[in-house]
Amino acid sequence: MLSPRGLGKNRDGKKGKLQVNYGLLTDQRGFPVAIAVYSGDTGDATTFLPQVRKLCDAFGLEQMVLVGDRGMISSTSIAELRAEDFGWITALKSVQIHTLINDWAAAAGIV
Repeated sequence: MLSPRGLGKNRDGKKGKLQVNYGLLTDQRGFPVAIAVYSGDTGDATTFLPQVRKLCDAFGLEQMVLVGDRGMISSTSIAELRAEDFGWITALKSVQIHTLINDWAAAAGIV
């Protein structure tokens, strides 16, 4: 019998399908260096920082830039990445983009 724990959110809208989440870590060339598999009901935000720590420990990294979507790299994650002096790349919401543009324009004396 399948455990209901593995029934996560199916992005295709299919109900009752077993899901699996995985995290793939690559080097700067895009070559895989590590992979982890999680139950389908595990959210990206809860796996992100533990995997960052594993990566640092396993490879002795002191600097890195992490790339992920908004669901993966949360504001909490960003605060912790800043504390470790790591970089990140993620998507911004349109409101955040407008704020950046307005702040830049104000600092440049354009507005």
